[in-house]
Amino acid sequence: MKKLALLAAIAAAGSATLASAATDGKDRRVTIQNASSQAVYYLYAYPTGVTPWLEDMLGDEIVPPGTSKVANFDYGTMDCRFEIKAVMKDGTEHFHRDADVCELRTWRITDDGDSLE
Repeated sequence: MKKLALLAAIAAAGSATLASAATDGKDRRVTIQNASSQAVYYLYAYPTGVTPWLEDMLGDEIVPPGTSKVANFDYGTMDCRFEIKAVMKDGTEHFHRDADVCELRTWRITDDGDSLE
């Protein structure tokens, strides 16, 4: 199913919002920018110190190389700090620990690691 999503994502070649708007006025949307040579297949998160990984935020979608998606970390908990994990096509994992999604605007993932903006 992810392979079909890859073809659709390449055809669309744009950004998409993955969740609904925040309920307390805080913007919890973060752009996941894939500057690596492979697709991001899974994106997981949970409020810092609360629970294990929630379901894959991408669902049947992926983030192909050279594209980005906007992820909304508003789960109705009013939390701003999250543990975030991106899993690449080959299984490589990138983590952003204790991310303040109310302040963070972009998480740029590269083959050499990641950076925050």
